[in-house]
Amino acid sequence: MSKKKTTSHDEKMDIVCDFFIEQREPFTLKECEKAIPKAKPQIKFPVVKEVIQALIGDNRIETDKIGLANYFWLYPSAAANKAKRKYEELEKEVEDQNSKKQKLEEEIEQALSEKEDTEERRNDLSTYEKLQATNKTQDQQLQKFADNDPVLVKKIEEDAIVAKESANRWTEVIFNLQSFLRNNTGLSTSDFCKQFEVPEDLDELE
Repeated sequence: MSKKKTTSHDEKMDIVCDFFIEQREPFTLKECEKAIPKAKPQIKFPVVKEVIQALIGDNRIETDKIGLANYFWLYPSAAANKAKRKYEELEKEVEDQNSKKQKLEEEIEQALSEKEDTEERRNDLSTYEKLQATNKTQDQQLQKFADNDPVLVKKIEEDAIVAKESANRWTEVIFNLQSFLRNNTGLSTSDFCKQFEVPEDLDELE
């Protein structure tokens, strides 16, 4: 079973334009919402207002307030004039783009002419490539010796001192707790170590 083709927004705008050209008379929005879906089944009632507003925004249909109501219309002659103006605008845009393209091509040609393949240029490129290779090799060597960086080594030593002091403080706390329990409850060192899962050979770090 083939899939039903949907109507794009641009196609809906063209269809509504055709409706106004065919009718050759002004319509209020309420009249449009009733007449357009009837004459053009592709345009459903809920989108009529949206499409008309889009056409006004693109200056593709005429509109004016007569009395208390806004009217919309598009006569064949007006449509032709709008199409002609649009064509002229697009033609001008194409000319501008072609002018920009030609200017860019001239700039590219000039840039290429200034980069002739001279012996001096080839030597400069060779020197540049050698320097790039040397820089890459030095970066690799620096990476290998990164672990021996004096700043890094000093940082590790300082961290080690802090960690040692912290460990010894906790060891002292454990010893004080062990002494307190032994003096107040008679808990032996062996039982203390078993109960609190403390190594019996626990001692301060040197």
